[in-house]
Amino acid sequence: MKKLFLLLVLVLGICETQSAFCQSSIHGYTIDGEIVGIETDSIKIEYYNSPSSFIPVTATHYSKVVNGRFHFNLGNLSRMPFGSIKVFRDSPDGYIIINDFFLTEPEDHIHITLSLGDPIFSGKGSAKYNFMVWLTHLISDQNQNSYKRIDDPIENIEYQNSVWDKIEKNAMAVLYTNKDKISAGVISILQLTINAMHANQELVALRSNTDSVVRVYLSHHPIGFAQLEKPNDLSVKAANFGDALILKEQIIARLKTRGEEQRSEKMFESVKNGYKGVVRDKLLSIMALWDSYHSGLNLDSITNEINDSYYKTTVLNYVDRLRIGSMVFDGQFSDMNGKVVNISDFKGKVVILDVYFTGCSGCIRLSQAMTPVLDAFQDNPNVVLLSINEDKKRDLFIAAVKSQRYTHAQSVNVYTNGQGEEHPFTKHYQLVGAPQYMIIGKDGRILLANSPQAPNLNRLTGEVNPNDSGVLAWIDIIKKALSAN
Repeated sequence: MKKLFLLLVLVLGICETQSAFCQSSIHGYTIDGEIVGIETDSIKIEYYNSPSSFIPVTATHYSKVVNGRFHFNLGNLSRMPFGSIKVFRDSPDGYIIINDFFLTEPEDHIHITLSLGDPIFSGKGSAKYNFMVWLTHLISDQNQNSYKRIDDPIENIEYQNSVWDKIEKNAMAVLYTNKDKISAGVISILQLTINAMHANQELVALRSNTDSVVRVYLSHHPIGFAQLEKPNDLSVKAANFGDALILKEQIIARLKTRGEEQRSEKMFESVKNGYKGVVRDKLLSIMALWDSYHSGLNLDSITNEINDSYYKTTVLNYVDRLRIGSMVFDGQFSDMNGKVVNISDFKGKVVILDVYFTGCSGCIRLSQAMTPVLDAFQDNPNVVLLSINEDKKRDLFIAAVKSQRYTHAQSVNVYTNGQGEEHPFTKHYQLVGAPQYMIIGKDGRILLANSPQAPNLNRLTGEVNPNDSGVLAWIDIIKKALSAN
C-alpha cells in the first residue's frame, strides 16, 4: 500500500470556546475536492470514532469521483471523530491514504486537491490544515536529521526529549504567527495535541523499559508534562491526550503493583477517583478498550462507571466481539497454492494470528518483535502462527511471503483473496490498518487481541529484548493456553 500523505491524528469537531466540551451537532457537514494525476473512480472516508487513537472503530462514507471531482455530505455528526480519506485505484499499490487530517469547525468550507504530492487545502478554515501539513514535515525532518544511536536507555529518552523540545518550540512559534487565521479554540487544541505527542514519546519509551530504568529516570524527571496534571474538557478534544494520561497511569500502577490484575485494579481506582466529567469517561473508555484485550478487570466493572452515552455505546459495540473468552470468527482464506484454509482447521492448537499488508512498516517491526516469542515454541507443533495478508493483488501476497520480512519460516501464510478490509473476517472485527493480531486458545476462544502489551522492537537498535514485558506476557499466555484442558 502506498501512502500519499500521513498527517497527525487530530480530532474532529472543535468548539470555539476554550472551556466547553463540544456537544452540539454539525448538520450537513460537507467536504469537496478534486483529484489530479490519480486514476480512480471512488473515494472513501473512514471515521475512527473510538475514544482512543490506538483502537479505531470505523464508520464509512463513499463518494464517486466524476471528472476528477468528489463530494461528501457527512450529515449530522454529534460527536465528530477523527478519520482518514482512502483513494481507491486499480494498481498494485491498492489505494492511497490521507490519514487523520480533520479539524473541522461549523463554519468551515474546505476544498481539498489531492495529487501524488502533499494535499492542498483552500477555502474558509484551511489555515489549520496547511499548518498540519507543515508540522508533519517538521516532525519527520527533525527526527530524521537528529537520529543518534544511544545505548544507555535513560540518556536515550533524555535525548529524544531534547529533539521534541525543539519540535514543540518551533511549532508553537509558527502557531502564534497564525493566530489571525486559526481560531483561538483550535490553536489551544493544537498546542495540547503537540504537547501530548511529546508526552507520548516519553511515556512509550518508559513503558518499554524495565522497572529499574523507569525508577531511575523518574528520580530525576517528573512523569509526563504539566498539562497532564490538570486535564480539562478541552484537553479531551486534543488527539493523543487521553492516551498519554492512560500511559501515565499505567506506568504508575506498574511501579506500585505486581501482576496484571493488580495493575488493572490500581489503574481503575486511580482513573475512577482521580478524574471528573467527560475526561473521566474518556479515560475509562480507553481503559475498557485496552482491558478487553488482556487479562485483568471485568469489562462490565469499567463500563458501568462510564456516564457518557456516546463513549459507553462506542466501547460496548466494539469490544463485545473481541472479549476475552469469546469464540473467534471462523474466517476462510486461501494459502499460496490456492487451498482453502479456515481458522477452525487449527482447533486443538494455540493460534497466534497476525494481519498485515505489503508496505506496512509496523507489520515488519511486529514480525521482528515476535521472534523471541516464536523461538520459545519453535519445536511445539501445537503452536501455530497464522499470517493473514490483506493485499488486493495475489502477486503482492506471494512476494511478501518470499521476502520473509512480514512472516516467519514457521508461518501458515494465507490470503484474503483480494478482499482486503472487505473480507468477512476483517469486517467482523472492524480491523482497520495493520498490524492486527490475536492469540486464540485450543478451544477457539480469544485469549488476547491487539493488546498494548505487544512485544516491543527498539526502533533505534532494531533489536528485541527477550525480557521485554510484551514478550514475557505473550509467552505466559501461550504456556497457560497449552496447559489448559
